[in-house]
Amino acid sequence: MGTDKIIDCADCADYRLFVKDGIHTEKIKVDIAANNGWADYVFEPDYNLMPLTQVEQFIKQNRHLPEVPSTAEAI
Repeated sequence: MGTDKIIDCADCADYRLFVKDGIHTEKIKVDIAANNGWADYVFEPDYNLMPLTQVEQFIKQNRHLPEVPSTAEAI
């Protein structure tokens, strides 16, 4: 299905897809740009890894991984 309606949106210059009534899908992939701080820097030899006991405690307290935004922050 398609649409022949023109979308009038003053804030939409950077968007290429518009869906008025929703999307039903089984799968979606979102690629995050590396400049958002989620890069692979944790694999660098000089990266100071947090001990697993501290990671476990952080997860229990915050319900997400350290240095990774929570679901609410990522939305």
